[in-house]
Amino acid sequence: MPHNRPPNVGYSQTYVHNVLNNVGIKRIATSTGAPHPPIWKPRSARTKRLIQKSMIRRIIHLDLKRLTRRKHHVLKPSHIENRKTTSRKLYEKYLSHRKFENMVILDEDWFYLTNCNRKRRICCSQKGETVPSIWVVEKHESYDSKFMVVGGMTGEGVLPLHRVLANVKINSTYYIDKVFKPRLEVQVTKLYGEEISKWWYITI
Repeated sequence: MPHNRPPNVGYSQTYVHNVLNNVGIKRIATSTGAPHPPIWKPRSARTKRLIQKSMIRRIIHLDLKRLTRRKHHVLKPSHIENRKTTSRKLYEKYLSHRKFENMVILDEDWFYLTNCNRKRRICCSQKGETVPSIWVVEKHESYDSKFMVVGGMTGEGVLPLHRVLANVKINSTYYIDKVFKPRLEVQVTKLYGEEISKWWYITI
């Protein structure tokens, strides 16, 4: 009778049974080092043993009760000096002596809409504070609806909000053609008029 082999995801059937029988858990626990501090590197465990990422995460967090060591962005001394230099140049070239009045700052954000089929009353409670059960209304719903809105601020006033259409691929081409150019050619021109050549454009 043929055996039911697992899908071809990079690990053997024997190792799957070992993991399910806690043998694989002990091996991974040994490779993560001492239990104090309870931190491990998931990438090293995956490279040594070809296993699915979800299975590694489930073993470490649920079975071993450990945390994940994430990669942090550390500034080197050269990076710090470079930021000091560039920030000084930015201030002297674009911000000093009220040059900021000729600057346009563009920013975008996501708006989420949650439907609870009635008016909502929001209660803010402190940590450890109990809330009466009558205040809690459970509702099963799908993912919240969301859409992107783009806005801008200038030295002459604010720009009208622009709602990005739903179900569109937001990439550099769409951003330039549908967001950047309308702000530049229509809205900013109305604010600055003949002094349009003096303004600077920054996105954050």
